[in-house]
Amino acid sequence: MRTSLARSLALLLVLFSTVGLFAFSTAHAHAATALLSCSGTHTAHYSPGVTNQPQTITITVSETLAPCLVPGNLSIVSGSTSFSVTATISCLAAVVSSAPTVTYRWNTTASSTVVFGTTETVKLADGSTDTTSTGSVTAGFAQGSTAVREAILPELDATACSSPGGVTQLSGPVILTFTL
Repeated sequence: MRTSLARSLALLLVLFSTVGLFAFSTAHAHAATALLSCSGTHTAHYSPGVTNQPQTITITVSETLAPCLVPGNLSIVSGSTSFSVTATISCLAAVVSSAPTVTYRWNTTASSTVVFGTTETVKLADGSTDTTSTGSVTAGFAQGSTAVREAILPELDATACSSPGGVTQLSGPVILTFTL
């Protein structure tokens, strides 16, 4: 009985100290403040087309963003951008590209210039590709905030990859967020 009581007290002491540490750490944590959140469609055009052989390709990207949510600003509801990057790519290898500078144009005529510094591309279990880029808004709306852009493109078509023309276009969802 005494051993059981001692174990119960020890367990309660561990539980309360863990809850206390959790409460302390969450009270001092700072959540990022969302300035903008958009979802939309990302389309990538490849020239020349992507084949099974690695080659330098120009990727021209166009994005349409809607809806956009901007807390405290109901006027920005959509946006768009287009930009190009050069990459060494094949149907069999991950993308190695430079980090682009992108200007987003909002429906209000405002704009935001983002310099993306890091890009991570991951092949997902279903064969699709998830590319996440992180950077800074250097001019315009939300200047000084952090930008995160995530685009998911479907698996490359194996038949098109084997053809001389290759894959010339892919489309998929994109999410863009600005936070402080």
